[in-house]
Amino acid sequence: MTAIYDACPIVGEDLPSKAERDARTLLLQCADIRKNDSQKWRGIIQQLENLFPEISDNLLRTQILFEKAHFLYMANGQFEESIRLCHEAKKYFPEEDIDLEIIFNSLVGTNYHLMGNYDRAQPYYLEGIKLLENKQEKKTDDLDNLAKLYYNTGLLYTNLRNKENSLRYMEKALELYLRLNSKSGLARCYNALGHHHPDAQDNPSVSIEYYTTAAKYFEEDNDLVGLATAYNNIGFKYGMVKDIERANYYLEQSIKIRKALGNKRGIAASYFFKGIVMQNNGFADKALEYFLTAEQLLIEVNSKHELHSLYEQMSKCYAYLKRYKEAFICHKKFSALKKEIFSFDYNTTLNLETSRLLIELKEKEAEMEWQKQKELSEYIIKLENAQKELVQMVYITSHDLREPVRMIKSYSLLLLKHEVSSYAHAIISEITAAADKMWNTIKELQKSAQRKVLVKQ
Repeated sequence: MTAIYDACPIVGEDLPSKAERDARTLLLQCADIRKNDSQKWRGIIQQLENLFPEISDNLLRTQILFEKAHFLYMANGQFEESIRLCHEAKKYFPEEDIDLEIIFNSLVGTNYHLMGNYDRAQPYYLEGIKLLENKQEKKTDDLDNLAKLYYNTGLLYTNLRNKENSLRYMEKALELYLRLNSKSGLARCYNALGHHHPDAQDNPSVSIEYYTTAAKYFEEDNDLVGLATAYNNIGFKYGMVKDIERANYYLEQSIKIRKALGNKRGIAASYFFKGIVMQNNGFADKALEYFLTAEQLLIEVNSKHELHSLYEQMSKCYAYLKRYKEAFICHKKFSALKKEIFSFDYNTTLNLETSRLLIELKEKEAEMEWQKQKELSEYIIKLENAQKELVQMVYITSHDLREPVRMIKSYSLLLLKHEVSSYAHAIISEITAAADKMWNTIKELQKSAQRKVLVKQ
């Protein structure tokens, strides 16, 4: 699962008051710890909030609000609150400030993207790209931000399976990152290539090679968030080729890093992919445990895009375990979330309509399958009850037949003690033999019925 990155550069002159000087120092510290120390970042955000009422400079107020918005989406997954802060920050800077407009569009677009609202994310990304492309003189930071926006827009189209636009924007991003020799940017692009390169679709070793290259760049850049993402992807691909030992190693490394960072959304992603690996290798019960852990975390951070993918996979897992009612419930949740995040621009309307129809078809199939299994279960219960009644009847009937058979044999033996003709003796002997045979048959029926009753109990 590819992470989305953004930037909030610090701009402005030295500030006169102590509060403003302290705030500027804290903002500079944020640039160094965003990726790897969410607890320290949280502490700095708290300090900036305390300083905010003492700050009169609108530019610095804007930077503080943007930094907090960045923290809320990246560390806490509070996307709506992050968007609100971005709009609050917009009140403090003029429209002609292109640099701050770019940050605004990038941050808001990223939040909507992570919420799964692709139609709302797209115009913010494209506006940021337009502002950057139209700048006459582009500095290194401008090129880096433009590459990030290309990259995020590529991911946006990837999420909606618009492969042509996805690769077009991803290639633009890679071209800029190569030009900038940016380790972080190259790491992200190689990670994306592991997903989307044409040769990687049918050859897991190609994906693993790209992901491993991405992990190397992430590690060199000291980007633990990105490194965890790359490890997650490597582990997943090893799981797909049945190399469970390596798969577990890399997935556990990913979980370890993400737990240290306190990244719930990332931890959920690792558990989600670990569940898929377990399911594809025949461990459905274990897979379900990981899926349920991921679900709890994603609900906490309200990540609808990841939840809809998770519910689709959980539905398949429950169905495999023949737990059809739970499978149907998960499929309904998947369908509801998919419909909620399905709106996008007119270029992909046909694809979306096709996907919508496919989802409705799958939903109906799931409902029919669940209904069929429900009816089958009810029929089996009826058969079992009928069998139980039949067994009880056989047991009772055979018990009642024993006495008449016993009497037939007893009276036959009494007759044999009297003097009778040889012909009568032969007939009585036949009656006695038949009674013995019937007695043994009744005993066998009783034993068989008793065994079946015990089994049912």
